[in-house]
Amino acid sequence: MCVCVLHIYAHPRPCTPSVTSIQGEAKQSYVWARPMPTQTLGVIEAPPRKSQKITAKSGEPELEPDQRTAFSRESREVLDRIEAEVSHGIQRCDPDQQISNEVYADIIAEIVDTVFSVMEEEGRTELNDRDLGFIKERARRLTRESLPKVSRPARRFGKLDRVVCYIGGDRQWAPGRIQSLDEDDPQDPTGQTILPYVVKLDPPVGRMISVPKDSNEVCRAEVCFGSRAGANLFTSMCMPQRRVSSTRRFAEGDRVACAVEDATDDFTEWAAGTVVTVEHTSQGEGNMAPGSATVPYKVDLDNGNAVLVHRDEHIFIRELALQPAGPCIGAGGTRCTARFAKRKKAAGEGFEMVDHQTRQVRAVQDDGDDD
Repeated sequence: MCVCVLHIYAHPRPCTPSVTSIQGEAKQSYVWARPMPTQTLGVIEAPPRKSQKITAKSGEPELEPDQRTAFSRESREVLDRIEAEVSHGIQRCDPDQQISNEVYADIIAEIVDTVFSVMEEEGRTELNDRDLGFIKERARRLTRESLPKVSRPARRFGKLDRVVCYIGGDRQWAPGRIQSLDEDDPQDPTGQTILPYVVKLDPPVGRMISVPKDSNEVCRAEVCFGSRAGANLFTSMCMPQRRVSSTRRFAEGDRVACAVEDATDDFTEWAAGTVVTVEHTSQGEGNMAPGSATVPYKVDLDNGNAVLVHRDEHIFIRELALQPAGPCIGAGGTRCTARFAKRKKAAGEGFEMVDHQTRQVRAVQDDGDDD
């Protein structure tokens, strides 16, 4: 799995915060015309922002230096410490200084205002863990809201789709089900790194993992393997831990449609074939030793390939009369994976509901009957 490496840069900026209470009541304001000293937080020290001329609010005269703030030295030191922490939090989330000086100053002002007000009310002069936690989270949120939005490309898979993920180690690959798409990378405080998928792996691994990119190198569809090199490795890795049902849905000679890789390898399709063996015991295919595994079916496809069906479920194998050959998960959002499908009757009058798991078909009254 890819590891995100974060380089933090320092970028001190001048700011003009104005302290007000959380409830909006006016408190003593202060003007800070000098920039914070540069802090080296990572590998590279970035140059400071261009200086800004600090002016009073619109319609008010600019304050003279001797009129700026009546805070005590102790209060100034508290404000310095709060701003340093806020500045640090902003730098972590915006190492490339994409937000403007104005937005930077607004973030500083809001957080300094809130934290200083709480400390003043509680009579404290030292930051505690609660203060630091609030500063970190609030700076992260406000900064990321101000950064340019990250584009989110269309994904191959959807929520709850079955996939196989590369996890390394002796096992290499493990099957699971997608739980969410396009999650923020928790290791990237900038919020600019998007994780295509979060997947809950099946037992015995049984943990939640993130997929760093939408590529077959790390995440591919779980299908009936056999049409590509290394197919039997994937079959052995995807075998369920226990048998769900004691009976099989198909018999030898039945015509079926199996979910397999399409010509691009990025998507899947339903391929027509015939069941040649039920409870097929491995005969030394690929890396599976003879007799080491038993799969529900071996199917000879009409295109000349043979696949092993490792799960007797509708998402992998269906009755051909109910599921014709064609796209399964395709480009442009094409999907044909649902257990239930409504279709027009062959006679052309009325509709019927197909249950691909039980292979039962029942009539429905009209197009609006989805029960």
